[in-house]
Amino acid sequence: MKKNVITILLCFCITFIYAQKFGKVTQDEVSQTAHTSEPDAQAAILSQVGRTYFEYNKNESRFELITEVYKKIKIYDENASDLADISIRYYRTNRMKEKVSGIKAIAYNIENNKLKKSELSSKDVFTEETSKNWSTRKFAIPSIKKGTVFEYRYKIRSPFVYEIPKWQNQYDIPCDYSEVEVEIPEYFNYNTRTTGAVGLDVDTRTKSDKIVFQGTFTSASSASFDRKRTAPQTVSYETTISKYTSSNIPSLKDEDFVYHMNTYRSSILFELLYTKFPGSTIEYYSKSWNSIAENLQDNSSFGKLLNKKIKSTDDLIESVKDKSAQEKLAIIYNNIKNRMEWNESYGIYASQSLNEAYEKQSGSIADINLLLINTLRKAGLTAQPVLTKNVYSGVLNQFYPTVTDLNYVLVLVLVGDDAIYLDASDSSVDLGYLPTRATNLNGVLIIQNTGELVEIPNPNRDQRAYVMNLEIDDELICTVTENAKYSHNASSMMKQYSPSKKTEEELIEAFEEDKEGIFTESLKIENKTKTFPNYTLAATYETENLLESIGDKLFLDCTGNKGYKINPFIEENRSYPVFFNDKMEETIVYSIAIPEGYTLLEMPEKLNVSMPDKLGSFTFNSNMMNNKIIINSRLKINATYLGPEMYAGIKTFFDHIATKHKEKIVLVKL
Repeated sequence: MKKNVITILLCFCITFIYAQKFGKVTQDEVSQTAHTSEPDAQAAILSQVGRTYFEYNKNESRFELITEVYKKIKIYDENASDLADISIRYYRTNRMKEKVSGIKAIAYNIENNKLKKSELSSKDVFTEETSKNWSTRKFAIPSIKKGTVFEYRYKIRSPFVYEIPKWQNQYDIPCDYSEVEVEIPEYFNYNTRTTGAVGLDVDTRTKSDKIVFQGTFTSASSASFDRKRTAPQTVSYETTISKYTSSNIPSLKDEDFVYHMNTYRSSILFELLYTKFPGSTIEYYSKSWNSIAENLQDNSSFGKLLNKKIKSTDDLIESVKDKSAQEKLAIIYNNIKNRMEWNESYGIYASQSLNEAYEKQSGSIADINLLLINTLRKAGLTAQPVLTKNVYSGVLNQFYPTVTDLNYVLVLVLVGDDAIYLDASDSSVDLGYLPTRATNLNGVLIIQNTGELVEIPNPNRDQRAYVMNLEIDDELICTVTENAKYSHNASSMMKQYSPSKKTEEELIEAFEEDKEGIFTESLKIENKTKTFPNYTLAATYETENLLESIGDKLFLDCTGNKGYKINPFIEENRSYPVFFNDKMEETIVYSIAIPEGYTLLEMPEKLNVSMPDKLGSFTFNSNMMNNKIIINSRLKINATYLGPEMYAGIKTFFDHIATKHKEKIVLVKL
């Protein structure tokens, strides 16, 4: 901004009045026992109102964003009481920070046929420092129970005008009314995007504003000298006011096999494209990926760290100097991923020195993966950062390049002809695989001063194999001997057992926790490799869940309670893609010894089905051999992201699987 423009704007002062009032909760709202359009809803947002506007802070010589939020929520089921635990995240840098103020909250209940208020005390509001750049204001609204209506409001003042807070209209509970009003001075130009299928009413108008400030000027009071004077000066400008409203918004609950539900919920996003102040040229904020890369290379918390000397890793680098490229990669990756613990903080800038992070053995996504790049480079490998978003933040916007849309650092390393994506923030993920949170579809590859949009292939595989034998004694007690193997990402399900930290008795207790009607005689869980999780499970247990006796017939589960008994795709149609966390392979080999005095009457027929273009396949075989029934079921999913046009085929494919896995083996008494 030019110097004379700064002088003019120094004294901007805009005063807004927040009109949302508390206390408009009625006894009828508190008495309501079920939501009118969704009777099964555990809670509902009765009203949410937001307003974002600009103020000029003359003390700091900058515009600031003010965002005010009000919500009124009804609790129908006490299981939804955690909705009254409120967290407000806010951001800071070394030079600037956001401020949260105006927190007020009241809960309303009916006691003795009267409305009783329970107001939040200021002493129950506290701040949690979650990382170097992020803090959270937290409070729990008191007296929440079934029937409660509560309301709360707060205000955030932010110097970061490049990002108007996202306004979400749709949740996993219904919302009766949503309104947000955004006031933007003519000096700022934002791109507005909406997501979801909910219709929005938009009312746009403009207003003329003027700012009066004390200006300094020089006037000739005589022929011999000039005198400086101050007098009121006026600057006029136009403000565009846009109000977005919607009513009776249905809930949109989380579903299986969805990239991330927030991507498809109704919301409004504002992205700063450029600013244009009087007497100044246009300054673009939505730039090219190349310009973003150029700025990042000069950043002391990003580009300047990639080749910086890190004393703590000298021994590690020395230990691999005579190794092959593949060996260097494996040793360094496994050292850092096993040493470092992710502190659950995202971002693309390091929150501390990389030397400090390595010594503390803890850091953010950026700390860990920038450290990995640095160490790989020092060992002579080609490693570059790839910037993206975690999947919980939605899909990366490819059309409006902004650094604010990026919150995740991956590593791309070249070994021979192989390009391998890495993320060392999860010790359970082996070389060449990614944590689910990192499997975004696109990213920006940074090579010196260039930034290139790239597709990020999902390399993850979930492989599990079950080999089971069933014996049935004279009293129809079923004993199963099971051997299972969980490879790659499938091994994450073994975390709940923590086999290295539990006794056999504790392992058995954890194994039986989500299984009814079983008694475990023995259980052993082992990780068969040192470099990545590859668990085996060996168990012997009695179970009541595999057999049903009706008259002279026995009806047996045909997969030993494994596989898909229910089709996870229950909707008739779906407007958003199907997302599998991993490519998947599940094998079930199930042997049933026919008990003495019985013979086979019926068993499932063979089946072989597949999805188009070899995206998935399912085979099911059943045979008799030496008085044993042998079932062999194999499911393969060869893609992780399938468009909505594929939904009907996927639904039919899993219908076949669920139908087959529900079929029974029927034995009849001789």
